[in-house]
Amino acid sequence: MALDGRTASGVVTENGQPIADARVNAWVDMGRAGYSYWFAHGPVTTDAAGTYRMIGLPDGAQLTFETWRDGYQQQCAAPVLSVQGSDLTVNLVLVSNARATAAPESAPGFRSVAGTVIETTSSGTRPVSGVFIDYEPIMDFPAATTYSDANGRFGLCGLPADGTVTIGAGLNGRVAYVNVPRGQGSIDIVLP
Repeated sequence: MALDGRTASGVVTENGQPIADARVNAWVDMGRAGYSYWFAHGPVTTDAAGTYRMIGLPDGAQLTFETWRDGYQQQCAAPVLSVQGSDLTVNLVLVSNARATAAPESAPGFRSVAGTVIETTSSGTRPVSGVFIDYEPIMDFPAATTYSDANGRFGLCGLPADGTVTIGAGLNGRVAYVNVPRGQGSIDIVLP
């Protein structure tokens, strides 16, 4: 695969403040095939000013971004962007675990999905806290992540407004997936 040297760069922030040592990756979709930027080029970490840079991106590729750091969540997915004849500036947002909300707002043209994680016990259903929740547009490549709160509530944002999205949930080897059709923004996830 020939790389023509396009670059994607930007800043990872929370509330406008740069986050150092955040990891940034992108799924590079070439239409019929794709790859993880990290697999092809190695890890990317933000510097003290929160900036990152990815080089050697092929023209025409579509990029799906993920970013993470201990103590933070990428609650809103970044828009999928195309490399079209020039470099890209893509700023990414993390939310500290303490600031995560069960009702995040999406930018116009995108949607939020919120709900509750529950389990069935001998005494009925109850909410489950601390469950990892994600939206993976590409298998094993989470574009938005969060955890359920003390009441089992969670919220993700920046998801595609059209079509069905799949939300996954996992805790201690227990995994569940829910397909959320277009127009629906509230769900319950039942852990097995």
